[in-house]
Amino acid sequence: MLVFAAASCGGSTVGTPSSPSPVPTTARPSPAAVAVISAGPPPSPFAPGTCTRAGIENELLIRRWLELAGKHDIAAVRDCFAASYGVPDAIVDRWANLGGPSRSTTEHVMNAVSNGCDRFSVSATFPNGNPYAGVQGPNDMFLVVGVGMDGDRPRIFGTATAAVRQSPDVTPHTGPPDCR
Repeated sequence: MLVFAAASCGGSTVGTPSSPSPVPTTARPSPAAVAVISAGPPPSPFAPGTCTRAGIENELLIRRWLELAGKHDIAAVRDCFAASYGVPDAIVDRWANLGGPSRSTTEHVMNAVSNGCDRFSVSATFPNGNPYAGVQGPNDMFLVVGVGMDGDRPRIFGTATAAVRQSPDVTPHTGPPDCR
């Protein structure tokens, strides 16, 4: 003898076949209940260890340079600068390893092209120390930055602080940067 046992909330009894269960329907959650699945931030358009790439605008290079502050990526910070500028290792190291800015502004300077350089005024506040503190205040940076083409990509060819005294780790440059 075969005995069927069924346990359900519907009250089936032993030995009596139960009525067919209703087919479940797929309930649609309300829009507020829908979870958004994110795979994280979008991939960077820059290769690891780089600051610039072919085809970007000069102002984007400046923004990328500011973003690299405090990211501990010395190779990327070095890549922001044209090799001919010769920015010292001490400044690249400070830039890469001090904290990032809490605020910054970048403006295209009036009469902005000189010696082939596109010139920008850049100011930023660094709560953990200004990378150019040797010639400026400990937290506030102001620079005029000259950007030009270095092969197929823009790079920084020079910065000027308008300080009376040069930082001991910066070789004084004569005149504005030359990007030609």
